[in-house]
Parts: sequence; C-alpha cells; structure tokens
Amino acid sequence: MRGCLGVVLLVALAGTSACDDDLSRTTGTVTDLRPGTICFTPEDPEQTDLLGCFPISDADSARLHVDDCIELRIPNYLDAANAKTPVKSVRVLSRTCRKP
Repeated sequence: MRGCLGVVLLVALAGTSACDDDLSRTTGTVTDLRPGTICFTPEDPEQTDLLGCFPISDADSARLHVDDCIELRIPNYLDAANAKTPVKSVRVLSRTCRKP
C-alpha cells in the first residue's frame, strides 16, 4: 500500500506543475500596437524580462490603445513552444500605471 501512496503523490505533484507557472502576470503600459503585436513596459522595474513586444490576439488588440495601463499574462517565450502564443487575460485598468 505504501508504494501506491507514493505513486499517487507523484502524480498529484506532476499535475500541479502544469498550472500557470509558464505565464507571468503583470501590469504596465502599452507602448506600441501593431497588427498581431503589443509592445509593453511593466510597472515593476525588476521585470526587465517582460519589457518588449509580444504576440496578441486581434480581439485583445482591438480594445487597447497606446498608453493604456493594463494587466495581462505573458507566456514564457524562452520556451520555443510558446514563440507565437499570444498574451492572455488582457484587461484595461481604470488607473494610470506607475512609470518605472
């Protein structure tokens, strides 16, 4: 019975590693919008890896403007499998973002 418990625990741990660990949730300012691309500066100056331009869906892009303060989730683009994955959970905030 002890062996079965270890297998169940291992499966449970493996399942939890697939949650949103590959997404970085952040807030910041839209600096540029082009078809299929958003350029973004995070509020947190420590998040230098999230500064740049990323794929975005047409539906999300249509709701945004340059200088909007937004919250979004950015996939881990260091993983080649995410190279064309658009940002997710884009939400315009009703406040001005802090400038880094």
